[in-house]
Amino acid sequence: MKTIHYEVWSVRDCGKVLDLGENLIEEVPATIKRLNSLMTLHVQNNIISEEHVSWEALAEMDSLILLDMSQNLLKKLPSTTGLLKSLTYLSVGIESLMELKVNDNRIDIIPLSIDLTKSFRRIHNLMEMNLSNNHGLKCLPVTLLKECTSLSNLELQGTEITVDPLDQYEGWDNFDERRRRLH
Repeated sequence: MKTIHYEVWSVRDCGKVLDLGENLIEEVPATIKRLNSLMTLHVQNNIISEEHVSWEALAEMDSLILLDMSQNLLKKLPSTTGLLKSLTYLSVGIESLMELKVNDNRIDIIPLSIDLTKSFRRIHNLMEMNLSNNHGLKCLPVTLLKECTSLSNLELQGTEITVDPLDQYEGWDNFDERRRRLH
């Protein structure tokens, strides 16, 4: 399947879960917002790039709490990702990711169940991560600074994370050096 079938749009208020994973879908169109009761959207393992995702339409979906976009052609997540106010689980799982902006959400934990350790091992290109204004966020995966070897900008304002525990993380010295070069 290359496009989202027209019959999908007819479920509107009824559908809670939509699994379109493992197809050849190229786009998440603006019409996705018609599925205003949708809580879970799986579009993993397709051929979707960031410019073919209607982030604004996804942001209008007040019930959307889980979005799985792993194994696509995404290279960055735009700042409009922060408009997804109800989102509590986001999986992007991509090796070429350079920017991750999930600020201004309600993230309070980065669960081990997402297996970030494996994901971070593959995200060598990640240079910027913005987690600011996720007020309940208290910690990060301990392997983050070690595994994200290009990370130079980590924004944590408005979270409960301070620099004190971070400077104990393995990889802190290299991260701090990259950060200082940037600023």
